[in-house]
Amino acid sequence: MAREFTARRTIGGIIPVDMVGFEVFESLSMGRDLIVSVVEPRNPDFHRMFFGALQHLFKHRDDYSVFDEFRKDVTIKLGHYTMETVRGKLKPIAKSISFGNMDEISFRELFTKFEQMATGDDGICPDMPPSEIAVFWEIIDGNQGKLGNRVA
Repeated sequence: MAREFTARRTIGGIIPVDMVGFEVFESLSMGRDLIVSVVEPRNPDFHRMFFGALQHLFKHRDDYSVFDEFRKDVTIKLGHYTMETVRGKLKPIAKSISFGNMDEISFRELFTKFEQMATGDDGICPDMPPSEIAVFWEIIDGNQGKLGNRVA
């Protein structure tokens, strides 16, 4: 039977964070192998930083008038999409990056790709002036303190 509880990684190992988790943890047989599924909760500050940086890039793209279209195209360019048949043709469709549809680890991986390609010559905004690239990095760097050790 699958049982869930919230735990925290410490120097000494993984420990439950509440009595419910402690009771589940104590009921586990010593020395037996377990199958563990790890889900790290999303960090809302990290999510807001991503969208702030994305909004900044959007302001420098004259070829987009709707932010959501830009966000979807960036998501596809980052490789976060599925292929679906639309009117008889295969087309990439951006996957959702909402809190309910993407875990923290996957979001970190997507964000790392985003940082790497955001301002490069073949990136999202290759013609952005250096002063605006600096603003982009200030958005990223200025939020790092809020994120603690949660950014890869």
